[in-house]
Order: sequence, then C-alpha cells, then structure tokens
Amino acid sequence: MKLIKASFIAFLITMIISSFILFFTLDIGESPEKSDVIIVAGGQLYREAKAKELLEQGYSTSNKVIVSPITQNQKNARPPINDDIVNPDNIIAEPKATSTWTNATESIKIMEQHGWKSAIVVTSDFHTRRTKMAFERAKGSKDLKFIYVSAYPKQSDYKNSYLTNKNNRKWALHEIYKYWGYWFELYYYIDI
Repeated sequence: MKLIKASFIAFLITMIISSFILFFTLDIGESPEKSDVIIVAGGQLYREAKAKELLEQGYSTSNKVIVSPITQNQKNARPPINDDIVNPDNIIAEPKATSTWTNATESIKIMEQHGWKSAIVVTSDFHTRRTKMAFERAKGSKDLKFIYVSAYPKQSDYKNSYLTNKNNRKWALHEIYKYWGYWFELYYYIDI
C-alpha cells in the first residue's frame, strides 16, 4: 500500500512540475514554408488573419485555405472582405470538426481528396503544441508534411504572445489539461 501511495505522489509531483514547464513552452510555432494548402484550426479571428497574410504571400500553392470547422452557410454568410478574413472563394469549408483532433482528421481527409501532401496549419501560439500532436498522430504513417505557424492577437506591429496577453493566458491554462488529455489519447473517448 505504501508503494502505491508513494508512486501516486511521485506521479502527481511529476505532472505538476511538467505542467508548469509545459505552460511556458506551449508555443512551438515554425516559420512558414510553401505548401499545398493552409489549414486554419478553428477559433479566434486572428488565426484566419494570419492565414490570409500567408495566402497573400504565396504560401499556398493551391491558393486555398481549409477552415475547420466552418459550414458552407457560414462561409457564404461572411461579412464583406476585410483585412482579417480570407475571401470565401479561397475557402474550403470543413463543417464536421468539433475538436482539435477532428480538425486534424477531417482536414487530412480533404487533403487526400485533393491529392495534397503538405499544409501550413495556423493556430494560436498557445495551441501549437497540442495541434502538432493531433495532426502528427492523425496522419500516422501517411506521407504528409505539416508546418505549424503561430498566430498572435494583433496589438500595434508586434506579436502579442499568450504570456503577455491576459485573456490568452487563461486559454493557455485550459490548454494544459487538454494537452494531457491528448497525451493519454483521450480524444478517442471524449471530445476535448
């Protein structure tokens, strides 16, 4: 019984220390590379603004952006084109995703339908680590390449990291338990 208790305490301490370190290392964004398509993993508008910027810089050879999730009706009912959103003509709507895991699995299905082998995945800075885990696990042994690019809320002309943005710090704290849920592959059982 003492061994079980000691093991549990050691596990708990390890998880707490690892979570603390994880909080400060959530952003693993990479520099963009020319790819077949850009994927926006749901969420905040600044993710789409980053995708639009990359699209305009020629990083998508197909000139397409998969927005996951978005329905065809949502795509068609979008406001007039502005600096923050992608032109609806460039969007491939992916309506089924309910989590980062299903963002990955559904986006990969679309890539396979079009014969695309590479994608830039745009997500929030605090979300890149879990997004990478989801996409890399979802692709399995398939010959696909993903580049993970961080999007930041805009404040002036500098990036506003989750570590300096009070609202995104809250989201980053939620990201910790979701990361551990993904680490233990709970996405097969619950929608996190």
